[in-house]
Amino acid sequence: CDNGARVIEMACGSGKSRVMRELAEVASEKVLVLVPTLVLLHQFALLFPSYCLVGTGYNRNIEWDAEGFICVYDSAHLLANETFSDIYFDEAHHPLPHGCPNAT
Repeated sequence: CDNGARVIEMACGSGKSRVMRELAEVASEKVLVLVPTLVLLHQFALLFPSYCLVGTGYNRNIEWDAEGFICVYDSAHLLANETFSDIYFDEAHHPLPHGCPNAT
């Protein structure tokens, strides 16, 4: 894949979220985890407790110095000026929103 991008396809419940967590632990800089729904935002928050949540109900309290972010797709534009070493997309078959940030 271009620029080091990789696709991980695994069956439901087989540990994709944990794979993302392990990759995030060795990331060189900030990490962005993108999810399509608030339900998944809350599920990922359990695996990434130090990450800032971005999405409906959280957008007024964005902690810009957080080590990473978990963000619903529809709020990704709020992070467009941030730089990330790694971006992980859960449910990547959903269309990404306009203004979605890029990894360096």
